[in-house]
Amino acid sequence: ALRSGRLDEAERRYRELLAAYPHPGVLNNLGLVLVRMRRAAEAVPLFERALAMRPADSNARIALSNALIHCNRPLEALARCDEVLASDPANRDARVNRAVALRALNRHAEAADVLQALLADDPADADVEFNLALAELMLERYASAWEDEDIPYLESVYDGPAQSSSYSPETWIRSNPPAYCNTDDSELLSRVLPGFDQETRDFYRWRVAYT
Repeated sequence: ALRSGRLDEAERRYRELLAAYPHPGVLNNLGLVLVRMRRAAEAVPLFERALAMRPADSNARIALSNALIHCNRPLEALARCDEVLASDPANRDARVNRAVALRALNRHAEAADVLQALLADDPADADVEFNLALAELMLERYASAWEDEDIPYLESVYDGPAQSSSYSPETWIRSNPPAYCNTDDSELLSRVLPGFDQETRDFYRWRVAYT
């Protein structure tokens, strides 16, 4: 049922099997089904039970790291990947998941390093190439994000009164740097913004909090 994509049926069968035969392999497979059903939070404790029963199971540890990434718990995912890589440094899946966790932590340069090494091992790995492109885009390395060719209209341009290279993309977004579009000139704003947009004065940088 799992291989044919009948996930509801696969879940039912694995739960029936688990009730009669609580084996780590069954826990792991049920967890994989739940992740595919976008129920990663339910899968995490299943992978953890599987690892408690069989601590050396690297596949369960990698599956747990993937579920943790889906649950927006990248630090924990990173730790699980590092545990696998401590005994198996060449493990491809652990290295890919580690890179994805690093991207989720905004550590894009580290992620790119991991993925470039993986791509050197297998230049045809499309999953690795896709994740590398995402990391390169966040680093504003537009040429290598698509192919090894500079694209003039995708060059990074500093939007400020003087050229500067002191801001990383993350620092630029999270701070309030000098820029031409960062202005409180009412006359200028009246020419470029409609009236209702001028009611909000913090249009350049703002913060929304939910309780």
